[in-house]
Amino acid sequence: MNIYYYTYYILAKAVKKLNRRDTDFAFTGIMILDLLIAFNIITIVSYIGGKAFIHTQPKLIGGGLAVFVGIINYFILMRDKKYKTIISEYDAKYRPVNRWHILLVATYAISSFAISIYIATIVRNQNI
Repeated sequence: MNIYYYTYYILAKAVKKLNRRDTDFAFTGIMILDLLIAFNIITIVSYIGGKAFIHTQPKLIGGGLAVFVGIINYFILMRDKKYKTIISEYDAKYRPVNRWHILLVATYAISSFAISIYIATIVRNQNI
């Protein structure tokens, strides 16, 4: 089992379940995964950069990083419609999805967001 693919699979299935009108839930799942990875990388860069990160253009860096992650995910998940293969494979292997795995991915998403806010507060207050 590829953890990256499985995380994407769980996110895509969650989007499909939460918003039944979303006809392209696979793409929405990829965008959520991009956002989570960008949060993680920006959190690390801002923590390491500290005060120097504040004096740069953090919005520009964050936007550029999100685009970069999106391009990488395009090649990993979207190119040659790989997402369809991933979803059909994991549907066959892991249906129904283990609730603990869903909880783990939800915890990852919430903690990514919470830690990024916490680090942003520390950096903004310049306590590093």
